[in-house]
Amino acid sequence: MAIRTHLGSGSPNTIDPHLADWKAQHETAQAEALLPLPEPVETAMRQVWGLALRQAQEQLQDERAALATARKEIEQERAELSAEIERLDTELEHAKDETRQAGESLDVERKAHHETGEKLQGEIEALRTEATTARERAANLEGQVTALKERFEALSVANPKPEAKAPTRRRTTKANSTAKGTDDQGDNPPK
Repeated sequence: MAIRTHLGSGSPNTIDPHLADWKAQHETAQAEALLPLPEPVETAMRQVWGLALRQAQEQLQDERAALATARKEIEQERAELSAEIERLDTELEHAKDETRQAGESLDVERKAHHETGEKLQGEIEALRTEATTARERAANLEGQVTALKERFEALSVANPKPEAKAPTRRRTTKANSTAKGTDDQGDNPPK
């Protein structure tokens, strides 16, 4: 684009092959311009390069060992966490079962209390009915007792109580009682 702008015209299809040829010639010229390294410098560079490579490999091995140790620790921690999660899940299921059973037991007790309450309510109603009936009977009996007292008083006024007479006893002998036809006790008059 810069060449096209500089030239003022041209197609990218025309400019690209010429640009590629120029770049290839330029790189070759730069490579030829570099002087070869002297052998002692190249040897020293190779030794430095080998030492740096060995140190990098040792460091890499140490890092790999540390990563392997960390991976084992993470795997162990993951296994422990999985076991703990499983244990907690088991406890949660156990707690849910206990809660469900307690709820069912509570429902059964609640139902029994409700039935007992209904039964007691029925008994209370029956006792109230019996108490009402007993009160009515007591009132009726009181009325009858009052009427009987009034009748008794009326009869007592109409028929005064005779004064008690002393009973006369006749003493008879056994022969007399047989002749007269009385019983052999002697106290009872003939009938």
